[in-house]
Amino acid sequence: MDAGEMELSLGDVRIRDLFDEAADKIRAKVEGRGATLTVTCAPDLRPIRADARRIGQALDHLLENAARAVSEGGAVTLTAEAGPAEVRLTVADTGRGIPYHLQAHVFDRFVRRERGGPGVGLALVKALIELHGGWAEVESEPGKGAAFILHLPLGAALTAAAPELQLEDGVSP
Repeated sequence: MDAGEMELSLGDVRIRDLFDEAADKIRAKVEGRGATLTVTCAPDLRPIRADARRIGQALDHLLENAARAVSEGGAVTLTAEAGPAEVRLTVADTGRGIPYHLQAHVFDRFVRRERGGPGVGLALVKALIELHGGWAEVESEPGKGAAFILHLPLGAALTAAAPELQLEDGVSP
């Protein structure tokens, strides 16, 4: 990825399908910790042009982190909302949160944090979303949980796609 050699395999992606797959993989772990998993997908959400496998990897990583952070009686939520030019995917938990002094560096590689180990995983999430022309952010209040928000354009960035899959004016070929 650092060499700029990773290409996306674009297709029409239904976020609800990605959410269902991701939730199926993590549900037992979340419920095993005595917490609940809620999935909410806006009814007006239309498919986006993206790499389903890469977005799925980002969601899986964020959900794994949320499952580790949440405790008995807590909750993990997976939410998708449509905007005029983007889709916002949010993975939130009611776990211990992220200390304020670490939030600015949460997506940096190899930075140790209390949420567990070196930050290679969150750096990968950020890189995968940026390959699509999007961006990632975190909102957290220590002791009250964290929310990771992935902002994805309705169509992946032209520079990230293989030439035969590039979009023209945000419309699929």
